[in-house]
Amino acid sequence: MLRGVMSYILALVTIGAIVALWLLSFSLHCLSLIAPFIALIFISFSFVEIKIVNKNCFNRCYLKKGTLLFSIFSSKILLTLFYTLLALVFTLSLFLEMIFYSHILKLYLIFHIFLMLFIYLGIKHSIKDMVHIESILAREWSINIGILILMIAFITITFNSYIPSFVVPSLETSIINASNEVGSQCKIIDHIVRLKAEFNAGFWWIIENTAGHIEHKMTKLGIWLSFILMNALALMGINRLIMTVIDLVDRVLKK
Repeated sequence: MLRGVMSYILALVTIGAIVALWLLSFSLHCLSLIAPFIALIFISFSFVEIKIVNKNCFNRCYLKKGTLLFSIFSSKILLTLFYTLLALVFTLSLFLEMIFYSHILKLYLIFHIFLMLFIYLGIKHSIKDMVHIESILAREWSINIGILILMIAFITITFNSYIPSFVVPSLETSIINASNEVGSQCKIIDHIVRLKAEFNAGFWWIIENTAGHIEHKMTKLGIWLSFILMNALALMGINRLIMTVIDLVDRVLKK
């Protein structure tokens, strides 16, 4: 029980520090990019660790030594590079979308950390006598469960949220208003977040001004699904970040 409480506190503090560093400083300085870099390390670690385990099992079962395929799938360098690039995509999506998350969604993420810790410890306890590497397996299973829960929470909160205040009858004015709400003294960050703000303004303007006139249910569904899919990478990124931190904190406390 005490270990579970300590795991939650340390995971919450670690993730909270990363998020706070980004949200409080992205508008002020390029040094705020340290936060995404730290998250990238965590996400890359979890990807590479599980894929190396999968690679070893796959190679032993299906590939012959000395073949080209064996050489490709046995290369830790290629595997690390590929999944580091994938982790980079997740990380960029995560930290960009996080700026525009509602307060309700941010509060839910605090609960999500607790929920994921509960699921992780439950799975780990259930399989500890059946597998060799229960921590990695418990983490990956928890990630799969967690993304489903997080997607449902995101969809529910978004569907029931208020239309942003920057949305007005004029599309051009809506885009200008949204762009003026965010910004950064770091040119790279400023350019990216303003583009994202303008894109969000376009989406909400369509929802507010045209969705009510669209009779075809599949068209309405398509508009929302496109929005959800564009946020999916960010949700998968934050879910994996949360679970990786929980897993590493649990390993440290176990030692």
